[in-house]
Amino acid sequence: MKHLDTLDTRFGADAVLGGLCLISTALDKDGRILHLNNTHGLTFGERNGQRSQRAQAIFAQMTGAPFDARLSDNILQSMWRSGIHRRGGGITCLMRATVGDIHAAGGTDSARQIYEECAQIAADAGFPPGVPTRQVSLTSLTTAGSP
Repeated sequence: MKHLDTLDTRFGADAVLGGLCLISTALDKDGRILHLNNTHGLTFGERNGQRSQRAQAIFAQMTGAPFDARLSDNILQSMWRSGIHRRGGGITCLMRATVGDIHAAGGTDSARQIYEECAQIAADAGFPPGVPTRQVSLTSLTTAGSP
């Protein structure tokens, strides 16, 4: 979320929308980017929660694009929720293993702890994850056999 401060300084806070992308990719052994499924979305919005004319105009331009566009009324909450999940998922990088491998090695509690620490940081910033978000993230980070 720190990048927003940099953008605000450079362009002014009123010029900067919030946003996030959702796409599932990986690199193959030759360094090519593989799109792993049909999940591909872009969510954006005014950081103050208003539906501005510019945000609506951008959304209208995205209609029909080959990805799912969403105009959010609470983009900062969405950005924090996404960040918590991605940082919690960082255990796969730390352990250089899949969620399933981490589970099999007894690392499920570590995965939960990392997620909870990230969730607490978001809560301290005023953007706590809701119960459904927490359940989805924890399930995806602790499922036996998950690749």
